[in-house]
Amino acid sequence: MKILFIAALLSLSSAALAMPAIGDYARYDGTITQGTSVLAGTVEQEITAQNAQAQYDVKQTQTVQGQGTSSSDTWTNASDLVTDAQIQQVLTYCAQLGGTLQTLTTAAGAINSCAVPLQDQTGTAWYAAVPFGLAKIDRVINGERIVLTISTFRAGN
Repeated sequence: MKILFIAALLSLSSAALAMPAIGDYARYDGTITQGTSVLAGTVEQEITAQNAQAQYDVKQTQTVQGQGTSSSDTWTNASDLVTDAQIQQVLTYCAQLGGTLQTLTTAAGAINSCAVPLQDQTGTAWYAAVPFGLAKIDRVINGERIVLTISTFRAGN
């Protein structure tokens, strides 16, 4: 099930404020539900470095109740990370993208977002001006419902 937390986030583009920037950090708290079984977990993402090839090191740590913690570091091309301008376009043209503007209430506070149905019809993503561009995701993968909501974040510099 831990892989599903990762898949839920990696299936979407990453983004960050002043995007991207070293020090961008987001923590998502969530659940995986299959039938009557519910597991709690967290996903943390942070940009820790940049190299001369315009790549950013994105560290991701996942913890799933009863399954422990795992981490990975991935060098990601800057062109694969969403920019401030792209997130602003999503918020500005939310309805044209098939989404709905919503104020999402999270542990990180009230966040203006655009709730957009996923193209594969497996759920909804809430895009916002937060690091990694994603405030919440609610989707079903292989019969398991995964809900991740941002609980804390900070913008890098």
